[in-house]
This record gives sequence, C-alpha cells and structure tokens, in this order.
Amino acid sequence: MISGMSKKSVTRYLVTLAGIVILAVGYFVSTIINTPSVGLNQDIESSIKPTTYSILLGNQKLAVEIMRTLEEQNQGLSGRESLPEDRGMLFVYTKPGIQHFWMKDMLFPIDIIWINEGKIVAITNDIPIPDQDTPISQLPTYASPQPVSAVLEVNAGYTKKHNIAIGDAVELTNFEPNI
Repeated sequence: MISGMSKKSVTRYLVTLAGIVILAVGYFVSTIINTPSVGLNQDIESSIKPTTYSILLGNQKLAVEIMRTLEEQNQGLSGRESLPEDRGMLFVYTKPGIQHFWMKDMLFPIDIIWINEGKIVAITNDIPIPDQDTPISQLPTYASPQPVSAVLEVNAGYTKKHNIAIGDAVELTNFEPNI
C-alpha cells in the first residue's frame, strides 16, 4: 500500500489513473484515424483542400473558397502563384462594415468585388501587385466605399471579361450567413 493512504484511497487513485490513461489512448487513436492520409507524391499542405462553394455573380457561375476565420482572411491569396480562371476567394463577414484590403505578398493582380445584401455595390478593377521593394508600411490599401457583408477577389480583368457590374445580384447557396 502507498504510505499514508487507505486501501479505499489507493483503489480510487488507481481507477482514476486508469480512466485518464484510457481517455488519452482513445484521444490519440481518434486523432490518428481522423488524420487524412497523404500519398507518396503529396505533402500534407496539398492534401488539405479548402471548402469550395458555387456563387452566381450576375449570370456567371464561379467556384469560390470561403475565408471564414480571421487567420484565413489575413492570409487570403497572399503567396499563391495564381488563381484558376473559374475561381474566386470570398470573404464573408457576420455584419456589414467598411473592409480594408492590401496586396501584401501578392504574386498576381486581382479585381475586388464589394458585396452587400446580395448585390454588388462596387468593383475595384485591375489592382496591381506591389513592387517587391515596397515596405509594408507603404503598401496601398483598398477600402470598400460603403459597409459590405462580403468581398470577392477574382483574377484581374475577370469583371470586365464577364460583364460583371454594380447592381448585379450575388447568390451563394448552402452557406450561412447570407451575403
């Protein structure tokens, strides 16, 4: 017996310890089972794909990745080499507000589509990538001209090529909150 402990206390201690061990083993087994497998020619980052949805922009259908968390929104398209022609990145906010964007670490130019209450309220076309030597403090920012509930980034020239205009309806299905 452990000195100073009664037989009943030792039994409680051992049962508690066994319970903790069982919970820990269960947690680790669950983590291993739920981890996506990665093939020999893949790395972990490429095996984790963001959720994509379809958006109807005027009469143009587009696949979008939705940036929901602050971390995802801060990363955005930064560091990506390109964006497929039929894709966009959608930033959704829980309540409308003036939103600010910059081109930090961007490698290709974009159009920004400002959305509120299911309609395009403004478009900022052909935003260029910054010079690599530009200090972060001097990078230009792009702000929505009014409060918006969502912002869509697409390749530069997309809005002109597809005749996307202010006032066009924007519909995103199977996602809450509505944009």
